[in-house]
Amino acid sequence: MTSTDVAPRRGGRRRPKAIILLMVVAVLQGLGLLLLGVVFFVARGEPAMVEAVGDQAWIATAVGSILVGLGLARIGMAILLGRGVEWVRLVFGGLAVVQVALASYALVTVRDTGVGTGLALAVVELWLLYGSEQTQEFFHR
Repeated sequence: MTSTDVAPRRGGRRRPKAIILLMVVAVLQGLGLLLLGVVFFVARGEPAMVEAVGDQAWIATAVGSILVGLGLARIGMAILLGRGVEWVRLVFGGLAVVQVALASYALVTVRDTGVGTGLALAVVELWLLYGSEQTQEFFHR
């Protein structure tokens, strides 16, 4: 293991760059979900939102709450992934496997090559989680 393959980590363990990349992506996804949730809260009285959900503004509030919760969970999971928590790696991997399955199904049924991007990203995520020796060592200490 060379110093260019990993970044320093508190407590003597070194965090692989693949994990840092996944953490950054997960935090950005979490922030996007938080922002989208806030947009739902703010826009629940806007004419376009009222037209979409009818007079039931609670729907926009519920969706906004769920999105904020998912965003916070995604950020928290990214932090735990960076700390080397094995069950979080399993959650990330499980979600990537589901994404591979859904994208594969969509690619066959819809025959849209744009779906292939989601498939490729999920495969890359699985490789980053499980494909390198540094990542394996990081989670098995």
